[in-house]
Amino acid sequence: MIHTFSGLKEILGLADKVIQSVQSEKRGRKRLVGPGRKREYDPAFFVLLMIVKGLFGVSNNRLARLLNRGDIPLPERYRSYKPTRKTLDRNLCLSCKEVRSFWERFVKALVSLVGGGGIVIVDSTSIEASTRRDRYARSGRTTVGWFFGYKGHILIVASGFPVASFASTGNVHDSRFLLKMAAKARRMFRRRIYLLGDGAYDGEELFMGLVQMDVEPFVALNPHRSKDSPYTPRTPMRRRVAESLANPFNEPLKAIRRRVEQFNAFLKGFLRAGKLPWWVRGVRRTGEFLRNAMAAALAVMFTNMWNANPLMGWN
Repeated sequence: MIHTFSGLKEILGLADKVIQSVQSEKRGRKRLVGPGRKREYDPAFFVLLMIVKGLFGVSNNRLARLLNRGDIPLPERYRSYKPTRKTLDRNLCLSCKEVRSFWERFVKALVSLVGGGGIVIVDSTSIEASTRRDRYARSGRTTVGWFFGYKGHILIVASGFPVASFASTGNVHDSRFLLKMAAKARRMFRRRIYLLGDGAYDGEELFMGLVQMDVEPFVALNPHRSKDSPYTPRTPMRRRVAESLANPFNEPLKAIRRRVEQFNAFLKGFLRAGKLPWWVRGVRRTGEFLRNAMAAALAVMFTNMWNANPLMGWN
């Protein structure tokens, strides 16, 4: 299936160009040593594998077999790499500092090419567990209804590119990850940020925490969150947000927020029958699955911007 997909070579080729630009910024980069084998690996190699995993949803065991057979059209300098499953387990979950650092630099380089880093959108999406026997999953509720599984908390820039993702069980409220995602955006862009979100992120304490981080909240006020009316709020921070929402100059921000649905639709496309693969269980593996989907979305979107013909139906 992988070697017959004609667009994969082009996607990995353009991603490799971004990787080379990232590597040229900092010379003398560190390399890794895979466990169980005395061999060094380039951190960029695992970033390309994250894209492959996100596109095709394969397990690390199957990915190791595909690499040994040479079915993945990787750049020439990575053709001799034959990592074991243990090496993939350790590095694709970003537990290694070098891989995690290079992944963050890769995402930042892509966002700097497409722009939109001053405005970020936060949202969450439900992810059904593969089976009801998953002892780590929990029941949760969305606007659509009840589900059993996990939640994906997504951070997306104004250009529609996802830059960070977090996973939790289905019973965790969306607002628990708001300040964590805002802090991630501040570390990544190091500038004043406008944050867009729905009514699930409404809260006086949340708004106060965002302002202290130099993040301007542009969040829809939830009429059911407190006794304070969203139309004539009395608390100072909710009043400040209400004035921003009523400002006619901020109307374009409301249209930007709809771009978060692109990534949610892209993510749902990986879920067969709307559920996680059978080998993804637990919050850690769900978070790894989300990162791989995010890496694939970044690569596909960048390829579509580079070419006139969109790949894989992403517009």
